[in-house]
Amino acid sequence: MATQLKLNSVVDHGVGGDAEAGVFDLIYSFLLNECGQNFYSAIVVNQIGDDLNEIILREGKRIHINIRYPVYEDFESKQFNEKNRIRLDVIHTSLLKIAEYEKKLDPQKLETIRSKIIEQDFKFHFLFGTKSEQGK
Repeated sequence: MATQLKLNSVVDHGVGGDAEAGVFDLIYSFLLNECGQNFYSAIVVNQIGDDLNEIILREGKRIHINIRYPVYEDFESKQFNEKNRIRLDVIHTSLLKIAEYEKKLDPQKLETIRSKIIEQDFKFHFLFGTKSEQGK
């Protein structure tokens, strides 16, 4: 089963929901699968404010986590790498909480994923598939 990660925010100036966060979703989805951390069809990380409760909710093969994480009023104006480091922290912290709660994700492999993202300075090249024309 392939795992897809999605980073959302339900707060103003949040870390998720834009195209830059979508790229982060792609990086994490690829690396989770590459490292054998594909126990869920989807992992949905929601950055929440003080008005909601932190919670981990399992729905079949999907898992959702609401995580309270500081909001930076100037988040949109931060440098690209700084925004990515914040997103990385939100996702990594969320995955560690899920690992502690469900005992499926391996914290060592999650740290390997985090380290790889930092080592590669948030830059990845992916091959999604190839097309072959047979019968010509």
